[in-house]
Amino acid sequence: MREHSPLGASAAERYINCPGSVRLAEKIQPPTIEPEYTRHGIAAHKLVAFALSNYHEVWEVLEQDWGCEFSLLEVQAMQDFIDLVRSRIAVFKQAFGEATIFVEFPIYRPELHELFYGTLDVGIVAGDEAEIIDYKHGAGIAVDAVGNAQLRMYAIGFILDLPEVRRVRLRISQPRAFHPDGPDRSDDIEVPDLMRWFDMVLFPAMELADPRRSNHDTMIFNPGEWCRFCPAKRQCPALDQQMLEVNQIDVPADYSNKELGTLYECLPTVKIRIAAIEAEVHARNIRDPTNLVPGSKLVAAKAIRQWKDGAEDALAVLGPDRYTTPALKSPSQLENEFGARAKKLTKIWAEAPDNGYTTAPISDRRKAVSLNKPVDNYQAYLETR
Repeated sequence: MREHSPLGASAAERYINCPGSVRLAEKIQPPTIEPEYTRHGIAAHKLVAFALSNYHEVWEVLEQDWGCEFSLLEVQAMQDFIDLVRSRIAVFKQAFGEATIFVEFPIYRPELHELFYGTLDVGIVAGDEAEIIDYKHGAGIAVDAVGNAQLRMYAIGFILDLPEVRRVRLRISQPRAFHPDGPDRSDDIEVPDLMRWFDMVLFPAMELADPRRSNHDTMIFNPGEWCRFCPAKRQCPALDQQMLEVNQIDVPADYSNKELGTLYECLPTVKIRIAAIEAEVHARNIRDPTNLVPGSKLVAAKAIRQWKDGAEDALAVLGPDRYTTPALKSPSQLENEFGARAKKLTKIWAEAPDNGYTTAPISDRRKAVSLNKPVDNYQAYLETR
């Protein structure tokens, strides 16, 4: 089997709604550079699995090489997940006397579908109940637990050999993203309802999306919110068509409400497509700054000025409590309030962190930066002599 199934649980919502995306993703070139958030997410899952399996806290294993450097917020998020898992184990043991725990549990259900396989983060079984816990390391998109196709698919694979289980709790832990239900949210489902969902929704979708059986002429595309993490979004014909339709607008006032509403519905997925193009252009520019994508340039990423250590004492000359809100005001806030007096202080006590580089259009006012090494520039100079 391939490491990741093309019909895996993480893609279930997408291919249930857009079966053609699976076949298209099989045909395209993968991104040139793995996104930073993907690298950190993979590393974080490895770390928490190791810590749970070996009864460690996150800080005890940070010294090991996980493939990236974690921020303080990431470390706290991983520890929050580990604490949640341990608290759920304690709840099950208190209710049932004992519990069986599975970490990084491999799922393979060829009796349901040949491409039904993947890895569950955490599973707990006690009495006639089971719980699966999926860790989301990302801070960008908050994921709902209710009706979550990924969790339901994991749950089916997990409890299929456990006839004593009658109910499953589907739990998401996402400490770094805001959600109105909090970082720990769940949804309960009875096993008969879960299997009914498989028969009526998941299995038909897997059959329709199976890249081994479908052909290009019969692919069905349906753009939506699920496009966000689709590997084929850069080359999707449905998104191409949406961009063409939106681009044809000259005078929106000439459109009927129905026509304008149809175009308005396209905007979320068009924005996803635009973001994908921007990400690929930047990845190529960073990979080879000597061969920038035409029409683009590298510029310093925007950085918000921060106070240096000791700044609060220096700012006291502005007057008692006038530089707090009650927390310390930002350099820009002080400059707006105190003018030249504050600017003299911010010049000394404020600094902008280095946030790396971003890609901007040639027409952007920001100054282009060069990532070429001096020796490269010198060699180019010699070749022109």
